[in-house]
Amino acid sequence: MKRANTTNENSISINNKCNLSVEGVVVAISNMTHKQNQRTTSFWTALLCQSDQNIIRITKYLSCKRKCTLHEKLVEFYNKQDGCQFNKLKFNTDDSYTATAETTVAAKQLSMKPTCLEVIPLDQIGSKCDGEYVSFLAKILEIGSDESVVFSNAEKQVLKLKRAILVAAKTCSISMNIWQDQFDLIKQNSSYKIKLAKVKFFNNELSITTITSTTFEEINDMGDMQSSEIVELDHDIHITSNIVSIGLIEQKPICSKCFSKEVEATERSVKRKRCKTRCITKNDVQDNRLKLTMNTSDDEPVELIIEKEKIKELLEQSIYNHLSQEDPLENESVLLTLSSINLSITYNSKNKNIINIEIYDTQH
Repeated sequence: MKRANTTNENSISINNKCNLSVEGVVVAISNMTHKQNQRTTSFWTALLCQSDQNIIRITKYLSCKRKCTLHEKLVEFYNKQDGCQFNKLKFNTDDSYTATAETTVAAKQLSMKPTCLEVIPLDQIGSKCDGEYVSFLAKILEIGSDESVVFSNAEKQVLKLKRAILVAAKTCSISMNIWQDQFDLIKQNSSYKIKLAKVKFFNNELSITTITSTTFEEINDMGDMQSSEIVELDHDIHITSNIVSIGLIEQKPICSKCFSKEVEATERSVKRKRCKTRCITKNDVQDNRLKLTMNTSDDEPVELIIEKEKIKELLEQSIYNHLSQEDPLENESVLLTLSSINLSITYNSKNKNIINIEIYDTQH
């Protein structure tokens, strides 16, 4: 949730964007960290929960120093969970600020308590908005394999590893992403109090992702989990089949603010009760992708997503390459041709995206 650009007395004073005052409760504070390949530069980050429950990030960079008085004070505020006020911060974005050599922090009496640190039932996470921070108890049922993710940072590209894990309570299961630095913090079939994870809605699907400040505190075993909905972790599935039908992909209506699929949809608008958001309905058709229906070995239909370019490449490799320039939806000959070819297909089990498709060689 993004903070509104307001000036209420318990939030933030915006008189000078290079001289800002912010107040709240410190909910996370990192150790001093050295920047990669720059031994002479250190930095730390803190997360501050404001009175409106918005979380902002404060970072300070230090040259040739191993101690920071401001950092030491913040550790004290974090341990006591007392309110504090920052003065003379530099504005970066709505939820990111930089502490300078002039930045100070002082005690501030506040009546609020950070809801992000309050442990909630796992089945309530679905009612949260995209980007909200949550804390909960869960048992880790499954740990997926490593996946490489490339991040672009200015002119550099950084490769990080993540894993999808399945966390569960008595009534539900949710997929959760963890990052490489946290791989050694968890074990399969162990139970944890997980603090400061982030809610994510992507393609109408709920998941949780950890951040650098997410913590795992092992607790007593929560017992056998018999959740009503088991979430499958991503894995590749291979089938040999024929294409039965080709169609368009239409996006289901979601809330434009919190990205939840729990909405009231009419022909003209979409409304989300919780965040009071209403927007005009759009039939968003993804022109670069198509929906294919295949039959599995058990004669059960499965719907898969494919890029148009892959169909073109497939036809180019066959004796029907003259059809590669035709629109699969407009020219019925394309479907008739593809339905007559035995295909070898690999697709993602979760999002049903086709990873590889080729003509099946019966000699192998």
